[in-house]
Amino acid sequence: MEFKKIGIVGTGLMGGGIAQVCAQVGYETVSFDVNEAAFERTKGLIQGSMDKMVAKGKFTQEFVNEVLGRMSYTTDITKLADCDIVVEAVFENLDIKLNVLKQVEEVVSEKCLIFTNTSALSITTLSTVLKHRGRFMGTHFFAPVPAMKLLELVPGLDTTDETYEGAVQWAQSIKKITIKAPDTCGFITNRLFPLPQNEGAELLALGVDPYDIDAAWIMFNQAPVGTLSIVDTGGSHTTLGCLTSIYEGNEDDRYRPHPYIKRLVSAGRLGVKTGQGIFKW
Repeated sequence: MEFKKIGIVGTGLMGGGIAQVCAQVGYETVSFDVNEAAFERTKGLIQGSMDKMVAKGKFTQEFVNEVLGRMSYTTDITKLADCDIVVEAVFENLDIKLNVLKQVEEVVSEKCLIFTNTSALSITTLSTVLKHRGRFMGTHFFAPVPAMKLLELVPGLDTTDETYEGAVQWAQSIKKITIKAPDTCGFITNRLFPLPQNEGAELLALGVDPYDIDAAWIMFNQAPVGTLSIVDTGGSHTTLGCLTSIYEGNEDDRYRPHPYIKRLVSAGRLGVKTGQGIFKW
């Protein structure tokens, strides 16, 4: 398969990161969002990410200018019409995603592959609004997208082999390491990671210092970052949505969201996105 132009629906942390890694390897990207005000914030995050690479000597300013020149933004969904791949990366809500995917299919060509970035929702369920389900599958990225190498590829019941192979080809081109995950709530990674995050919330409720919790996680697992810091990086609302999806989808009480996480979300303490979460950013 030959890919030249990548469309991204949603300009949040994940959507912006996906657009960035695509543009960095030479793809033309167009990011669609209904909220034009979100564009400036996304551009700022991307600029900041790339400025750090320039400061470290990994990127030149000329390269950064070339990358930014390949990226465009629009509130007109028909601008996705000539994309070879469209990645839906909106908020982790089933109804919202179903609505967006249906709109995407109405404007793209029949050859365009449609991917959804979801951390827990059923790919097969999401495909039910599409007329051509074979070209649809899940691509679960991790935040921050430019730094995280892992990418879960999740085919649905109707995903064709050609679509899966195309996803692998594209993933390799944007320098990601892929694993094939089953279409069950939480896939592989989110069956594993939310449990220590939920348990970390229980320890917080007991009065344990969050820095001590993260230090224990880092030292014990030889991990680069603590489990609570991951909550703040991805957003407490994302963690809550993930736990809720797996809890309800698998009827597994281990994933019942801890009240502490719910309080963080209710208070608007989403983490890095708002400057305050479990930690202050």
